[in-house]
Amino acid sequence: MDKKSILIVLILLLLIVSFTQVTVAKTAENKPKNSYFLQTSLLTEHWDNDPDTNNVQELIGLEYYPTKSKLYGLSYFKNSAFQSSWYLYKGRIFPWQQINGLNLYGKLTYGIITGYDDEGGRHDAVWYDLGTFPAALPSIGLRYKFISLELTLFANQGFIVHGGVYF
Repeated sequence: MDKKSILIVLILLLLIVSFTQVTVAKTAENKPKNSYFLQTSLLTEHWDNDPDTNNVQELIGLEYYPTKSKLYGLSYFKNSAFQSSWYLYKGRIFPWQQINGLNLYGKLTYGIITGYDDEGGRHDAVWYDLGTFPAALPSIGLRYKFISLELTLFANQGFIVHGGVYF
């Protein structure tokens, strides 16, 4: 294992430990049911329409909900330059409206993204120079029972549509 991989693993472990919180409910009746959200990418679109840009993210992510509004997550994806990347984050859900069993909501996640490599000056975006950097991603979503569909904006580059199931 090279030094960069070891550093990435150590950063991820430190972030997992720092994001982990123990929630203690006052009574069993007040304790919310913990849930998980397993998701994958369905559609990605970059604003620049560059044929060398990856529009197939192969995203797979898992979110943990200790309450109805707080979440913690980890996602693996192929970034715009086809590089394997990770997003370790926490966030909040903002319920908006319920219409005939459909729940509309906003979501904001923030955390650390790693896996970007400048490849010797090939890429002009600053995050390729950084490799690992902080990020905040806004989303809007639609949930019906245990299925959800979300649209997430990523920086000024484009958007991704992802869907998944709660369990």
